[in-house]
Amino acid sequence: MVQQELVRPRASSVDYLADRLLASYFDAREHESYFNSLRHVDTRRDFHETIIPVLIDFIGEALSNLKSSALDAVIEAGATARKVIRPTLDLVAEARRLHSVGFNLLGIGANLTLDSLKSYYRQAARRYHPDAGGSHEEMIQVNEAYNLFHELLCQSRFSMDSTGSGEPLIPSFDVPIRTTKDYIYVVGLLLLDIKTDEWALDDAHYWLTMLCTDEWMDSKYARHSQIRSKVFFACDSLAGLLWAAGRKEEAELDRKLAEQVIRSSGSVQGIRFYSIEKYIEQGEKLRIVLNHRRQADNALRLGLIDEKRYKKTIERLQGKKEQTQCQEEAFRRYVSEVGFLKDLPTDRVALGKAIQVNLVPEPGWFDERLEVLTDDQQAEYLRAFGSGTNLGLIAKYAQVRLTSLLRSMILHPEQVDLPSIERECRALSTIHGHSNDNLHSQVADVARFLGLSDPKERRERLDILRQLDEKSCDGSVMTITLNLAAGSMTSSQADATFRARPNTEYLKRVQAPIDRLRLALQTGSIKTEQEKAQERQVWNRDMELLRSPRVSQSQSALFEAAETEKDDPEAYLKLIVAHCEMLLELGHQMEHVQELQIGSWIDRLSVTLVRLKRWEEAERRLEAFFALPDRYRGRASPSQLESMRKRLERCRKMLGR
Repeated sequence: MVQQELVRPRASSVDYLADRLLASYFDAREHESYFNSLRHVDTRRDFHETIIPVLIDFIGEALSNLKSSALDAVIEAGATARKVIRPTLDLVAEARRLHSVGFNLLGIGANLTLDSLKSYYRQAARRYHPDAGGSHEEMIQVNEAYNLFHELLCQSRFSMDSTGSGEPLIPSFDVPIRTTKDYIYVVGLLLLDIKTDEWALDDAHYWLTMLCTDEWMDSKYARHSQIRSKVFFACDSLAGLLWAAGRKEEAELDRKLAEQVIRSSGSVQGIRFYSIEKYIEQGEKLRIVLNHRRQADNALRLGLIDEKRYKKTIERLQGKKEQTQCQEEAFRRYVSEVGFLKDLPTDRVALGKAIQVNLVPEPGWFDERLEVLTDDQQAEYLRAFGSGTNLGLIAKYAQVRLTSLLRSMILHPEQVDLPSIERECRALSTIHGHSNDNLHSQVADVARFLGLSDPKERRERLDILRQLDEKSCDGSVMTITLNLAAGSMTSSQADATFRARPNTEYLKRVQAPIDRLRLALQTGSIKTEQEKAQERQVWNRDMELLRSPRVSQSQSALFEAAETEKDDPEAYLKLIVAHCEMLLELGHQMEHVQELQIGSWIDRLSVTLVRLKRWEEAERRLEAFFALPDRYRGRASPSQLESMRKRLERCRKMLGR
C-alpha cells in the first residue's frame, strides 16, 4: 500500500487537532508556508502581526514537550512525504494516490483545502477515535492521511514551474527537517528574520541567542553546514546593526556568537565579518530605512530615531496609504463607469468555483495562467475583477489578468473587443507605477497595433500566432532567436517558444513582420539559416571583445581595489571611471551591448561618488547612463534602475536643481 511506503515511523491514534502540541505544529506549518508563498515585501510585513504569535506559541508548546515522540513521528512522515508528493493541480487525485484508505476514511469531497481538511478530520475523529468507540487502526490511518494531505496542501502554495508547464514546483529541501528540534530551529530562524526586518533588534538578538544555545543546536538540521553559514551571517549582520544602533553590549555578544559558530563548523572557516567590519571596525553610520509602521514603532522604541523622524515617517506612510486609497477610489470609479471585461474566454475555467479557505496564497511568480491556479485562487480572481473588488485583490491578480487579456486577444479574437482590452490594460498599468514600459502598457500597445492593422493581415497574423502557441504547448520543437536588447530580431541569444504569455519577447514577436511569422510557422524560427549563422558570428566576436585581456585585467584590478575602497576611495574611483569609459568605448564596436552590463558599473560608480559627496559628477554620470539607447540597459534589473533614478534625484536635490 502507498501509505506503508510513505510513513515512517507510523502515526499514533491521538486526536491531532485536540492535542495542543500537534495542533500548534500544524498551525505553525500552515502560517509558515503561507508566509513563504507571499511575494511582496509589504504583504509579508502586514502578515507579521498574524504569524508571530502562532510561531511563538508553537515554540512554547514544543519546548515543553521535547520528550514527546508523537510530533517527531509527524514531522518525520512529513519529510518523507515531501520526497514523493507529485507536482499536480489535481490535489484531490494526488491525495487519493498518496493514501487511498485514509482518503476514504476522511471522506474527502470534490474540494480539498486546509480548512476543509480540518473539517473532514474532525468528523473522522469523532467517528474513528478509540475513545469514541472507533478503531485504533482506523484512527492511525486517518492520522497518517491527514499528515500527508496537510503537507501536500502546504507544498501546493509554492510557485509554478518556470517552464510554464502548469505543474506546481515542490521546493527543494536540501537540509532535511525530520524532528521536533529541527522544526523549532526553522521557526526560530524565521522569527529572527522577521524581527530583524522590523528593526526589533532586541527581539532579534534574543532569538539569535536562543538559536546558538546548546539545547537548540542539538539537532542535525541546526548543525548542517548550510544552516551554520546562515546563522553566522545572521550573527555578523545583527552584531553590526546593534553596534551602529548604540547597543554595544548586545553587539559584542553577537560578535562572540559569530566566532563561536566559526569554531563549531569548519565549513565557514575564513568567512569575512562584513557587517562587523563595516559598523564596528570602520565606524560606518547606520542607514535606517523605514517602510512600515511596525519598523517605525520599533526604531522609535529602541532610540534609533527621534520623535521628529518618527512623525515624518508616519506622515510619509500615511501619505502612501492615502495615495493608495485615491488609487482605489479611481478603480472603483472605473469599475462603476466602465467595468472590467466580463466572460473572457480564458476565464471560463473559473466559473462556479468558490473560496473555501481564509488565507488564499498569492499566485507564484510563474503562475500566469488562470487554469494553473488553485480553485480558491480562481474564485478570488473572479472576485478581483468583478463588482465587489478592492485594489489589493486587483494587484494580487494583475499579472494573471494580463495573461488572460493577452491570450483572449490572441487565441480568441472573435470573442473580445480590442479597444476594451487596451483600455483595461492602461488602467491596470497604474498599479505598477508610472513607467511607460511596464507589461500592461506593452499589452495595451499590442491591442492598439492589432486594432490598427489591416483586417485581412490581422486575421492571418492571429491565425499564425494561434498555431504557434498550440505547437509550443504540445511540446513541438519551436526554437526562436531574437535580439531584444537591440530592439530588433537579430540575435541568437535566447531560445524561446511562441507560447502566448505577457513578456517583452513575446509581445515583440506578435508585432513582427508578417513574413517573419510565416517563416516561423514553416521552420520554427523567424530567422533564415544564413541570418542565424551571421548572428552567431557577431555574438562570438562580441564575446571575444568582452573576454579580452584588457577587460579582464581591468575587472581584476577593480575587484582587488574594492577590498580597500574604504581606505583609498580615490584610487578605487579612478579605476572604476576608467573601466566604465573602456566599456562605453567597446560599445561602439559591439552589437550586444547589454552584455557590457554597464548599468552595474555605473551604479557602483555613482554610489562611490555620492559617498564622497561629489554630487555634480554623480549627476553627470547617471544622466549620461540614462541617455544611452535602451539596449545598454538590457541586463539591468528594474530595482537597480529604480535605485539609480532615486540616486539621480537625490543628486539634483543636493545641487538645488
